Order: sequence, then structure tokens, then C-alpha cells
Amino acid sequence: MQIDIHTHVASATIGNVVTLQAYEPIPAQLFTCGLHPWYLQNASNDFLMLQKIALQENCIAIGECGLDKLCTTDWQLQTDYFCKQIQLANAIQKPLVIHCVRASSEVIALLKKEKNTVPIIIHGFNQNAAILARYLQENFYISIGGAVVNNKSNAHALVNNIPTEKLLLETDDDKNIQIAEVYAKVAQIKKISWQALENQITKNFNTIFTNNKL
Repeated sequence: MQIDIHTHVASATIGNVVTLQAYEPIPAQLFTCGLHPWYLQNASNDFLMLQKIALQENCIAIGECGLDKLCTTDWQLQTDYFCKQIQLANAIQKPLVIHCVRASSEVIALLKKEKNTVPIIIHGFNQNAAILARYLQENFYISIGGAVVNNKSNAHALVNNIPTEKLLLETDDDKNIQIAEVYAKVAQIKKISWQALENQITKNFNTIFTNNKL
């Protein structure tokens, strides 16, 4: 089974995690739900809805949520609703899927401030070695997407630095790449078999989502 940990394709096969905004239709399969830092225009109402959706059994994580210094959303609004989602995730003991753009120190600081105890997934990692080292030091899971097929990307250069027991794979919102391509490239770079990679990713998924094992 090739698990796609983060895709915005709502028709994805069972076993994929579909990340939606709180106001979008809820799929029948496993999904995550959160308030993305780009879309906080109706954050107050959306958060009330998120609190209800998050309790559904097939909602297995909160996110994507986080901080983004390149978007136009007010920074205080971003931090306020990221903190609220950390609190929610910890209250219901569901993992967090993190969107982080040029804000790794702030994300880590807020997780510590809120005394986070749930697993953290950094989605779409394509940053530098220093940031990766800090994430791994914090015991975060690292999800690599389509960037890994680009030989000049940070994801490609650093995937070998990610222990397989902390690795997840995804397609995000890129409709031009299949999850099989991501698996193939990562297996090639790490010089391991597809089967060994699939087995480890499935094990990681089951470790993170203990109540929704595949």
C-alpha cells in the first residue's frame, strides 16, 4: 500500500489522508481538517465548525494548519488560530499536520508554549538542512512530496538525512504527480526496495494514527 499522507484530491483511494478546509464537503474516507493560514477570513465561524468536524471518527488529524510568512494573512491572526488548533488537537489527542513557510522557529516555539503532546507531521518539506535537523531534534515526522523528483531541490538533497522511521510521503495539491512516482524516487535515492519503503511508511502511519491503523 502506497499511503499518500497529504493530498487535496477528495477522490483519493481509501488510506489516503485528505486535507480540507473546515467549510468544504467532508469525504467518507480518512481525512484531516484544519484552518490553513492562507484562509482565515472567516476564522471564528470556521473554527467552531472545525471543533465539531474534528470529533468525527474518520477525521484523524488537525491540519493542515500553521504559519506562513509569505502570505498576506495578519500574523497575529495566524498565531492565534494556530494556537487554537494546537489546543484542539491536544484536547482530542489527534496529530497535527503543519504548514510552515519561513516560520520554523515560531512553529516550534508555539508548540512548546502550548505544551504539545501529539505527533507532529511537517508536510511538504523542502527546506534546508539546518531546519530539517531542528525538526528531527523535536521528533517531528517529515513528509516529502513531489519536490523530491527534482534533482535540484532540497527535498531531493536531504531525503537521505531523514530516518525512514520519521518519513512520510505525499502529493499535496499537485495533480501532475502520482504517489507512486514519489515512492519510486525516494526508494531510488535511499537505495532500498519499494516494498521495504512501503512497509516502513505504513508502520509510521500506524504509529502516528494508532486509532486508525491500515
